[in-house]
Amino acid sequence: MKKILSLLTAILFLTVWGGCSSVSVHSDYDPDVDFFLFEGYDWLKPPNNLKVNYRNKLENKKIIKAIEGELNRKGYHKKTSKKPDFLITFHLNVVNKVEVTDWGYSYRRGRSWVKRIETEPYKEKTLVLDIIDPVSKELIWRGWDQSKLRPGDADHTVAEFVRQILRDFPPEEN
Repeated sequence: MKKILSLLTAILFLTVWGGCSSVSVHSDYDPDVDFFLFEGYDWLKPPNNLKVNYRNKLENKKIIKAIEGELNRKGYHKKTSKKPDFLITFHLNVVNKVEVTDWGYSYRRGRSWVKRIETEPYKEKTLVLDIIDPVSKELIWRGWDQSKLRPGDADHTVAEFVRQILRDFPPEEN
């Protein structure tokens, strides 16, 4: 009986833990750039023919506000009249996905056997922040956050996504 109870507890834990939103944050940078000389930034203007997978003006405004707030918190200021030390832009991609769970057993319903399979829709959201050298226009730092959002989940705020991505900027190993 104890073994069955332990097994059921483990299955319940894994089901609840696996069903939560997950966040995966990464970053990469050019090690030859001295990021600690940077003081100010400006926004990179996207080309007019840029194809965007996810267009939501309200969310874009939230992202811009969150990025500017986090950069200001880190001591960077927006330079519009003078030459900026770096340019910043972002990309947001949202994909509808479905997770399929095969519970590995069947049960009898009336005269037939039914296999226990569940499907759960979710949105996979990827936010990419790029920092670009204003002279060479080359990418010098990239951070991205990928999260799984399920219906009914408490959505992480845009500010938290941005804070998580920019936690490694500037790179400490520099």
